[in-house]
Amino acid sequence: MDDADHAAMMGQVAPSDPPANPWADDYNLADPGPEGRPAAETAAGLASLSFITAAIRRRRRLWGLAAALGLILGASLYVVQPPAYEATAQAYLTLGPNEDLGTSMETDVALAESNPVAALALHKLGLQESVSKFLGTYTATEVTNRIILITISASSSDGAVRGANDVITAFLQFRADQLTAYQRLVSISLNQEIASARAQVAPIARRISALSENAASPARRAELSDLQAQLNALANQQQSALSNGESVQAQTNTAVRGSYVLDAATPVPHSRKKTAVVDALTGLIAGLALGIGFVVVRALVSDRLRSRDDIAYALGASVRLSVGRVGGRRLLPGRRGLAAVGNQDVQRIADHLRGGLPDDLRGATLAVVPVGRADAAALAIVALACSCATGDNRVIIADLFPSRPAARLLGARTPGVHTVQVQDTRLVVAVPERNDVVPTGPLRPAAASARSVPPSVDLGTAYSSADVLLTLAAADPLFGAEHLSTWAADVVVMVTAGESSWTRVQAVGEMIRLSGTRLVSAVLVGADKSDESLGMTSPPRAGRHLRADESLDVATPRVSHDVTAAGNGSHRGARGFFVPLDANPGTEPPGTR
Repeated sequence: MDDADHAAMMGQVAPSDPPANPWADDYNLADPGPEGRPAAETAAGLASLSFITAAIRRRRRLWGLAAALGLILGASLYVVQPPAYEATAQAYLTLGPNEDLGTSMETDVALAESNPVAALALHKLGLQESVSKFLGTYTATEVTNRIILITISASSSDGAVRGANDVITAFLQFRADQLTAYQRLVSISLNQEIASARAQVAPIARRISALSENAASPARRAELSDLQAQLNALANQQQSALSNGESVQAQTNTAVRGSYVLDAATPVPHSRKKTAVVDALTGLIAGLALGIGFVVVRALVSDRLRSRDDIAYALGASVRLSVGRVGGRRLLPGRRGLAAVGNQDVQRIADHLRGGLPDDLRGATLAVVPVGRADAAALAIVALACSCATGDNRVIIADLFPSRPAARLLGARTPGVHTVQVQDTRLVVAVPERNDVVPTGPLRPAAASARSVPPSVDLGTAYSSADVLLTLAAADPLFGAEHLSTWAADVVVMVTAGESSWTRVQAVGEMIRLSGTRLVSAVLVGADKSDESLGMTSPPRAGRHLRADESLDVATPRVSHDVTAAGNGSHRGARGFFVPLDANPGTEPPGTR
């Protein structure tokens, strides 16, 4: 390159003498440690539409079950409480003597829904139920200012028709009784008025007769004229009262005879199938809405980590591999469970773990710490052990996890050191005693205390003749993880998406660092397809100027391990490369400090 302002520096491939651990040969791929990690709140994900959509897709079984349950309940409601049959009847009403065309129908509707009408209808029907309950089965509605509609519901079509007819008949009868009672009251009042007028006529008539015999004086003639006027007024009053009584009686008779059933009761068209479908769909929609609402609210308030970036920030180690869901809800022991070892994602995890071991497996150690479910970790460590136990290599699997998933998978149900046969591969399984919550391993790190408890004799004997020690361990804040350094120098954490909180994941990372082991990688199981984050804790900063004697490895973990897998380990000593373009050699670009 002729331009002196541009420098390109590349790392060199060292095909011989590979490092003891390819994952830890450069600070870019090793555990960055707690320094410089983002705070917990920086990893809080946004409640975006894609986040909610992913939560709904992830919990489709839950809201699907809620929708199915709603469908069943809706269909059951139709069976338990079948819809009532309805019938309608109409009556034509003629105004009575005391009614106004503008307000009479409101009065008639209230009258039809009154207790006396309901009681009369019940008597006609011969039913022994309460009046208030029967009132709830029918309604009166104004059609026009002369037509009223009665709608009633019953358990059968015939019952509804009969009930509508009886209610409309009872209403007309009660209305006629009310009109007749009013006409009777008016007649009584008018008769009293006529009787009073007649009582006043007799004395006036006698006085007139007396004055008529001697009416010569003007005063007598004036008095006679006044009495005659009073007599005429009383006669007119009697005639008016008689006319009013006849008019009220005529209007009442017209109202009673002119109010009749216009349309006899007829059943309302009723489709049982349509009602059943509507009830079932209503239950389905309600169940679906409740299920999705529950899923969305739960996702919004949950503190469980799913994003690769969130897990990397909390753990303090890059997520270098993420796979989908592995295994079922429960890991089955024996051959049925071992069949899952051939799962594609399990093999991917095993290949990833294999990339962290040196080509020469003698003395290689690795610990896998699950955070969340341990089934995937147990399958992966068994698959890794089978891939390492080729040729003369002897592999020990130490299952320190409380539920012993790897040991149960391999059929080692009792504590101790067992030799098991997996297809054509012989493995050694070490299971500590139940009360040994912090079992000591065969490794003796430099920082180990002189008073530390030595491992069991059987474990020490097995390790002295083994080449690879693979450990499945738990990091429990109650007991710590100091014993990890006696089992392995490097640790890989397997996090199950949505199973652990930020605090839990961060605590596991801190405990591993405090134990003196190296947290080299994280594997995410059950990753969401919608997660677009990288899961890197300390991405390389572009534009860094390198000294002449410095080589920087910035190859990302995924690229590095993909090359390793493709080359079957021939590139495990590769240092990667970086090409900075620096227009001003000798100075650092701004923002790199």
